[in-house]
Parts: sequence; C-alpha cells; structure tokens
Amino acid sequence: SPPLLLEENIKGAAHHLDATYSCSRKYWLEHIKGWPTEPFRLPNTAVEPSAPSAWPEPTTFGLMMHRVLEIGLRNPCQFGDTTPALDASWQHESDADLASSDTIGRVMNEFGYGLEQDATSREAAWRDRLMVLSSLVDQGLLGRWVQGEVLNGWKVEAVRTELPFYHREVLTKRATTEAEGTVYAQSNGASVQQVNMDFNGRADLVLALMDDDGQGALQVVDLKTRGCLGAFNRDEPAKGHPLQAVHPSEIDPVPQSDEEANILYEHRLQLALYSMALEAIEAKKPAAEQRRILPPALLLGANGRMVQLSQGAFEQAKEDLRAHLNWRASVHLNPNMEEPPRLPSGAETCRQCPFYRGDLRRCGPEGEPLGFIHQMDDEP
Repeated sequence: SPPLLLEENIKGAAHHLDATYSCSRKYWLEHIKGWPTEPFRLPNTAVEPSAPSAWPEPTTFGLMMHRVLEIGLRNPCQFGDTTPALDASWQHESDADLASSDTIGRVMNEFGYGLEQDATSREAAWRDRLMVLSSLVDQGLLGRWVQGEVLNGWKVEAVRTELPFYHREVLTKRATTEAEGTVYAQSNGASVQQVNMDFNGRADLVLALMDDDGQGALQVVDLKTRGCLGAFNRDEPAKGHPLQAVHPSEIDPVPQSDEEANILYEHRLQLALYSMALEAIEAKKPAAEQRRILPPALLLGANGRMVQLSQGAFEQAKEDLRAHLNWRASVHLNPNMEEPPRLPSGAETCRQCPFYRGDLRRCGPEGEPLGFIHQMDDEP
C-alpha cells in the first residue's frame, strides 16, 4: 500500500530567527536537546543586588519607546486616487506629535512612573531621553514622511502600528541529489512530505506609500533602540554611541556607517519574515487591489533614521530564511541528524548566549573549555 503522507506543523518566533541563523547549535540545544535557556547558576551564588541603575532595563526602555511610536506617530490618511484602497484599520487619522510632553507623559504613566516626574529623579532622565529620541525620529525620513513630504520618490498615505500577523511558511523538500529524497522523515509506512512553519506576532510599523507614478506599496519598519541609553550622548553625538555618527537629516535609507549596516544585517531574517507575511496577504487579493511590498527597514532610535535592505539583500534574506526554516524542519523530524558544530574560536555571538553565560559554561566557541567557571578560574 502507498505510504501515508503527513504534514507537520512547527511554531516559531520571528525575533529568534536571526540568532538561530547565526548559530544553529543554539537552536539545536534548546529545541532538540531541551536545554533550559536561562544561564545556569549554582545555588547560593546570587550576586548581591546592586544599587538601582541609572537607566531602565534595555528591554523595558524598548517597550516604552515602542509605545511612544504606537500612540504618538502621526497618521496622515492622505490616500492617492490611483492606489489600492486600504481597509478601515488604516483610516484612523491622527495628528498627534511624537515628541510631545503629552505623549511621553502618557507612556511614563502607563509604565507606572506617573504623569510627572521629579526633575532630579532618574525617571525624569528617562522621560527626557524618550523626548530626545522622538525628536530625532521627527527630524528623520519617517517624521518628515508622516508630515506629508514627498521624499525619495515616495509619499506616505497612512501608517499602521503594531500590525498583528499570522504567517504559515509551507516547506517541501526538494532533493538536490538522488540519495537525499523528498521527505523530511519516514516511519512505519508514513512519511512527512510537508512542514508548515507557523509564526504569529506584531510588526512595529507598516507604511502604506505611493510613488511618483501613483503606484501603491507597503513597507515593514521595525524599531530598534540600541545605543539609546548609557552610551547615548545628547549634547555631543560624535562622542556617543556609534549609531549617532549619522544625523537624522540624512534621508537616504542606505546604511551610511558600518554600525547601521551591521544592525540591519543582524535583523534581516526577522524583517524578511514580516515582509513575507505581508506578501502572502497581498497575494490573496485580486491583482488590481494588490500593493507591492518594498524591502523592509529598521527605524533606529539612536539617530532617528530609517535604514532599508536593498532589493538584492531582501531577496537573499528570504532565501536564507527559507533555507534556515528547512533546516529547522529537518532537525525536528530527524533525531539522528548530526549536531551543529560549535562556533569558531573567538566568536562574539557566544558572549550573549545563555549556554555560555552563568556558572556553568555549557557551550562556547570551538577550543574554549566548558564546565564550571570557578574551576577554570582556579587553574594555573
């Protein structure tokens, strides 16, 4: 009798894609070996609680800045006559200001810091920093676009913040050699021929744009707040975080520094997935109602700039993403697959990994000793 053909569903998180692409071993240790992803700490070795930090946790501050963007970004609702219509979710007109004390005060209050802060408190410094960063965004490409300017050949018709999405990437195996076969796994007369990788989440921001010819497009934009806290220098940007080297008035979305290029590369698979989700949504519409999906971009809080993948880099990111998802599917369904190797000696990626940190080093760059840290310290 013919084999039973099966489909397998596997869930994933968009924000983990780039990390597991840069180190497939991390994914394998977590999802295949089942290792906990908290750094291993020995009992009774907790570090003494330190004095309150001058700045909030980066993740908390990131959430605060995301919220400022969500409630404070102007939505122009200036729709072109020739562009495909957008549904009601795009049509909530808002002329709010990003860099306004009302917007920032509301966010501070939502996070439990009150509508007003004592001028000498650390929370007042957080509020002021949110205001400065919002002002940078207002000065940059995005801020000018939502004010109605036509820049780089595009005009923003409308914006959506925190756009929910669900995306299923359907994977089928193509054999490149005869020995490979076209199934992910076979057992007891059944074979898995298709794997559905399911992702859901929220895109920070999606822009609806119109070009000079009246053609409509959509673009995913993801906010990153790297370099916005301790390293940031408000008064002398040149002495601050490297991202501050480029001024928001530079509206060319091509990265203008190594730092901009690096942060964009580090998030390209996440951006590609969001964009593929949009492409799938558009593909279901009649041709006349479809908008093309532009290469995605990051919005950098530290300098207010938008930096965008080139068309070629976008296509490459989609290709790399599909290859990575195929690999994920294979390791889930084939327990005998060879384990991914450790990263090369000196790999910086490892320094942030929970399997490297803690009292027990469970993984690390090739050649580095693994085991209890205190025993390594005792060695001559």
